[in-house]
Amino acid sequence: MSARLAPLAVLACMTAMAACGSPRASSPVASDLPRQVGVAVLGTAAQPPEPMQLRIDEQAWDGYGGVVSLETSGPVAVRLIGDQTCREYANFTAEAGTNWVVRFAADESVAIEDWTGRSMDAGPALGERDPRECQATPSPSESPSPAAAAPGSHALVLPAWITERNVLPWCGHEQVERRTDGDFYDGAVRDCFVHAYEAGGAAEFATDGLTVEGGRTRSIYRSLGDGAIEVLLDQSGDPLATPAWSRASCTSLTEIGTDPAGVPIFIGGGCSNETLIEREASPADVTAQELRTIENLIAFASQPSMQTADAVPWADQVALGLADEVVASYSAADLHDPANWILERNAFRGRVGPFSALETLAEWQGSGMDSVTELAASGGPHPHCASPPVVGPAEVEELRRVSIQPVGVTSCLTWWTVDLYFDDEQQVVAVTLDLYEP
Repeated sequence: MSARLAPLAVLACMTAMAACGSPRASSPVASDLPRQVGVAVLGTAAQPPEPMQLRIDEQAWDGYGGVVSLETSGPVAVRLIGDQTCREYANFTAEAGTNWVVRFAADESVAIEDWTGRSMDAGPALGERDPRECQATPSPSESPSPAAAAPGSHALVLPAWITERNVLPWCGHEQVERRTDGDFYDGAVRDCFVHAYEAGGAAEFATDGLTVEGGRTRSIYRSLGDGAIEVLLDQSGDPLATPAWSRASCTSLTEIGTDPAGVPIFIGGGCSNETLIEREASPADVTAQELRTIENLIAFASQPSMQTADAVPWADQVALGLADEVVASYSAADLHDPANWILERNAFRGRVGPFSALETLAEWQGSGMDSVTELAASGGPHPHCASPPVVGPAEVEELRRVSIQPVGVTSCLTWWTVDLYFDDEQQVVAVTLDLYEP
């Protein structure tokens, strides 16, 4: 079975992620006089994967779409850090008198390019900001492990057909954090799962990791009881793999080492029947890019800020609505203010207003079941809980529609859907909220 079922702690030096120090060997300098160091952060997309800061020694700048130049008489440490996930996209040493470009590809992999001796017209100057440590939610474990949460959110967003599995008692959502000294795992999540497995009980957890090339994989480990393990692996975010889910049946859990903080790393042992989950392509399937947009929207709902808002690829003008009606329209900049998401309606679907899709996402804490706090994502028209589909607003009815709905609700009275409408450039043109009428 493929080792991708569990990201390994010990990785080879990665060109794409610059995880092994400077991308080129340091060379001695002839003088201690101050000289310029230039660093540009560029990409093919208008927006980065998340808001980020460029740190050069003790100074910091907004980290995308421009260039920084500063004087130094010696080497400086350069780091590019995600504000939401604390992910380290780049980490290297730049000597005085050198120029560098940190470049994001379309698949979000990162390359570090040495531009020393070449003209570097890399766009506007990046805005300086106060340096600060990453503010991602700390792990419940005392070890320096990443938080048990989806990127920037408290909910796990999965394709709707995956959420239809038989859910098991939930141990958490681990996001593997790649640092210069290795990959860090979530001790609390893994302890929960190992305890259930060793006791012959049922449990599951999700883990998001990075491939060597910088792509994202997601696995769901499931302890089925009596030592049986099932692993569901999503490789849709890995540009070098088949963009599909696979399933493996295993007879044991095998520890293969620990991370730098001592958290155990394991994979399924005695695995067989690793097969792709074959499904006919359907408009209801969501793409990796659509899932990332949904996760970023949930991150904005949970922690509203200019940075989290800008991580969502908004169109210039965005409509907000209820069911099939557009109620308001705002510029992308105006959407930074959660107050503008509040739609004043005295009554809607038998409820008393006001209503807000953003507040609905932020307040979702799960169904109360002893299982994962999941949200299901699907494309196209969808059932209105137990009723036939409801058409979208006429203004956006012809656009790509992707819905976010809660998983595990036992009554339509607690059901809701937040629907996003995308244009051909994968920008969000409209967001609507709908509820079930008693």
